Amino acid sequence: MRDRVRIDSMKFARQAGQLRGTLAVADLPRLHDALFDPSGELTYGLTGTVDKDGVAFLRLDIAGALQRTCQRCLGPVEFNLSTSRKFELVPADRELGDPAEEPVDIERIHADANLDVQTLVEDEAILGLPMMARHDPGQCTEFPVFRQESEQNSPFDSLSTLKRQ
Repeated sequence: MRDRVRIDSMKFARQAGQLRGTLAVADLPRLHDALFDPSGELTYGLTGTVDKDGVAFLRLDIAGALQRTCQRCLGPVEFNLSTSRKFELVPADRELGDPAEEPVDIERIHADANLDVQTLVEDEAILGLPMMARHDPGQCTEFPVFRQESEQNSPFDSLSTLKRQ
């Protein structure tokens, strides 16, 4: 695991900073619960800007192939993550405001003098995953859980023999 990249988010935005990098999925432990296999990489791009009114923004773009667990067959299914988010930086001493009043394509966050880029990328990767993953119809080849159960005797078989006695 490499040293974590940290930035002063407000300074980064005001200086029109640009940061590109790659993170190993294995180094993103909170993402593991949503995956079949924690292999692969996520690439990210972080860009800072200030609009004409002096409001600072960060834009985060993430892409990568992840192995999710198919909800039908419990096997691996590849999911191509591609997400982009724009953040309005709000000074720490001000309230973020009502999320319902945020523009649809912008999320407000507090400016952070020590923003952990890896945590930001991991958070957005988790939010970018669909609720359920599954193969397209007809792509699942095995149903290991169901096959295993069908090979065993039903627990009701022993009850039916008792009933006959």
